[in-house]
Amino acid sequence: MATYESIPEGSFAPDKSRNAIAAMEGPDLIKFTCFGCHNIGKPAADGSVGQCQKCHLRHQYSLEQARKPETCNACHIGPDHPQYEIYQESPHGIAYATMGENWHWDAEAGTLNTGDFPAATCAICHMSGFGNQPTTHDVGDRLTWYLFAPVSSRRPNWEDNMAAMQGICIECHNENFISSFYTDADKATDRVNEWILESQKIIVPLQEASLLTAAPFDEPIDFTFFNLWHHWGRTAKFGTWMQGPDYAQWHGAYEVLHELAELQEMVNEKLSENEEGE
Repeated sequence: MATYESIPEGSFAPDKSRNAIAAMEGPDLIKFTCFGCHNIGKPAADGSVGQCQKCHLRHQYSLEQARKPETCNACHIGPDHPQYEIYQESPHGIAYATMGENWHWDAEAGTLNTGDFPAATCAICHMSGFGNQPTTHDVGDRLTWYLFAPVSSRRPNWEDNMAAMQGICIECHNENFISSFYTDADKATDRVNEWILESQKIIVPLQEASLLTAAPFDEPIDFTFFNLWHHWGRTAKFGTWMQGPDYAQWHGAYEVLHELAELQEMVNEKLSENEEGE
């Protein structure tokens, strides 16, 4: 835990609210609800770090299996990080679904090109040696934002990361497309950030009046406030960057706006009840 908290990804305190949920679920459940994904980087007794079998399943240790998007589906799925579902509706995912059986899934690592993979997969974008980029197991190496955070900020080396990802993109897309896409996606990310900041302002009157309990997730407003950024804000940003319009809109932006309205109504009701009780 100390090692995790020492890296930037581990420094987002609001995301630690998931620990409160784990505590509420209890040890009988979290082995199945949490550990299956979140223990992927857990140090082992022999001092090694990570559970390779999460992506390279035992018995075969197949390149094809590790490279296919369905493997990422084991963890990157669901309302708070639906990357697999977003990929399925994206142009890249459609290309994979309709032509992927002819791609070179067992090509030697470090040699991949558009002849092997004429459209992106999860691994091509985030891990594989492709174009001018070497292989990496740090999936943050090519990312410019902390999209998982409540209010997204740039990663420390975001300009280098952007150059790395664009080194993948340029194998299929021209510079004008890439530059325009990044500019537009940055603006969309900022827009979602504005909504999350608005939600934080909405609950300030309750905090100032001590009308929110210290206990986590003990009343509906806690879930609404959490879902607003943890589920829908994240999904809107992921859908934007991965080119999944349904997730950017109806499972993302629309839900954020809906929860903002619900949150404001909840705050108004609590303030009104407090005034009547005085």
